[in-house]
Amino acid sequence: MLRLTLATILFLTANLAMAADGEHLCKSGKLERKVNIVELEAGKKAPCEVKYTKENGEEKVLYSAKADESYCSTKAHEFMGKLKELGWECPE
Repeated sequence: MLRLTLATILFLTANLAMAADGEHLCKSGKLERKVNIVELEAGKKAPCEVKYTKENGEEKVLYSAKADESYCSTKAHEFMGKLKELGWECPE
């Protein structure tokens, strides 16, 4: 029982570390795209990834950083700016 509890705690902790720091939903008509800033270590801005997900579930890592704490946020917002230039609505 103790092993199961420890395994559960470790699993949940690992998933929390992968939780999105910032999820942004961009829309163009009926189309939706998600831009996520993912912290790979709980409570730290780096390492991180910027993930881009289409409504069909196709997901790509657009950017990643090992040490620069502002890189992923900057890149995510730059990418959303490009989507806005193409007519997408991306609330901050």
